[in-house]
Amino acid sequence: MKDCVVVSQYNKEMDERVILFVKMLPGHTLTDEVKERIKKIIEHHLTHEHVPNITMETPDIPYNLNGKKLNGIVKKLINKKPLQNADTVINPSSLEFFRNVDLGEF
Repeated sequence: MKDCVVVSQYNKEMDERVILFVKMLPGHTLTDEVKERIKKIIEHHLTHEHVPNITMETPDIPYNLNGKKLNGIVKKLINKKPLQNADTVINPSSLEFFRNVDLGEF
């Protein structure tokens, strides 16, 4: 794993589920085995409640000019909220994945 971003997604009733997006190192993919290892590490070092409902590979993660990960932008995109200040993203092509990702019904 190279990097990751964790965000909440809400449904119409404002129920929450946690989504973990993982950017893998070149030449590696997010297999079921890797997902299971991530889950066990989270359970061991945190709690079962911290285990994400969905773990999904992403090609990239958005960052600002200072190198800060933009969790808030990812959260807005997966919750289909309007974006402001997207011009602060140094890798704007990373936004397309989150804008179009299919997380299934919730």
